[in-house]
Amino acid sequence: MVTAETKMVTIETKMVTTETKMVTIETKMVTIETKMVTTETKMVTSETKMVTTKTKMVTTETKMVTTETKMDK
Repeated sequence: MVTAETKMVTIETKMVTTETKMVTIETKMVTIETKMVTTETKMVTSETKMVTTKTKMVTTETKMVTTETKMDK
């Protein structure tokens, strides 16, 4: 009887170990996905900054053209 109970406890322990490993794997996957989202967010932020910079350049060029036009008159 003790042997049968010991075997059951061993099986249950193995099941818990397997479940723990699965949770660890899932946690690693979530961590990887989070890192990917962070990277994508950084890329979008960089692109937004570039667009902002380009807009500022166009605004500056427009002001220069306006100034030149006024001077020509």
